[in-house]
Amino acid sequence: MEIKSRQRSKRNIPHHTSHAEAGGATLADPDDLKKAAQILNDGKNVAILAGRGALQATAELEQLAEILGAPIVKALLGRAAVPDDSAYTTGTIGLLGTKPSQEAMETCDTLLMVGTSFPYLEFLPKPDHAKGVQIEIDPKRIGLRFPVEVGLVGDCRRILRDLLPRLKRKENRSFLEKAQKGMDEWRRIMEECCQPAGCVAGRWFWRQSGGLRPGSGGRSRRCQCNLPRRKLLCRSTVLAWIDLEMPGNEEWKRISDGGSLNRRQRACRYPYPGA
Repeated sequence: MEIKSRQRSKRNIPHHTSHAEAGGATLADPDDLKKAAQILNDGKNVAILAGRGALQATAELEQLAEILGAPIVKALLGRAAVPDDSAYTTGTIGLLGTKPSQEAMETCDTLLMVGTSFPYLEFLPKPDHAKGVQIEIDPKRIGLRFPVEVGLVGDCRRILRDLLPRLKRKENRSFLEKAQKGMDEWRRIMEECCQPAGCVAGRWFWRQSGGLRPGSGGRSRRCQCNLPRRKLLCRSTVLAWIDLEMPGNEEWKRISDGGSLNRRQRACRYPYPGA
């Protein structure tokens, strides 16, 4: 039979839906929490690797870092877990990571992975050099990339809140302080290498090699990863700004194009005029 008109179902009543968000209540086993706390308390050089699962646990991560004297190393998807200017972070890890992050991974004796199963094994500690604790909501990812002594399955923020009271504050702060000094030096180098003439993150020079041709691709991605996150602008906005600040400068238009973290965004060191 042909339907001549479409009518709303009597049970489809307008405004009877909700946009309220609800989180799961997955909690770790108390015995596992006790074991994890013991490993972290016994570790002398503890490093924290935070991923996407830790994005909602900023305060808990910084409390954890303060208690354990541990630098927070961030996987790329977890870069927003703590601010880039936090005193506890050494920035990202991996091909686009920082030297202090890699040094923390190589010299730690205990690794706490929070909401990540970081896939690039070559940047993680050697399995026989460090003990591991992993917090992960998906049990299939526990120990997937790095062998751990204890796996805590559940929501990162909730588990960290349960774990913090069981930890003892470390009096020896040398591991964290060394990472902080290394990060201060790294930021200084980044500020020098990312020349501000056009302020577009695609401009990148390696002084050691005599100055490479500015470009996008890997160099712009590295610049984006290591400059503090201040503002992300789409390419059309960047080009409009280049026209405003440097009329007729086609070179900067070319280097503002190309690959990026999002393929549609570019990082700028300074705010857009009027923003």
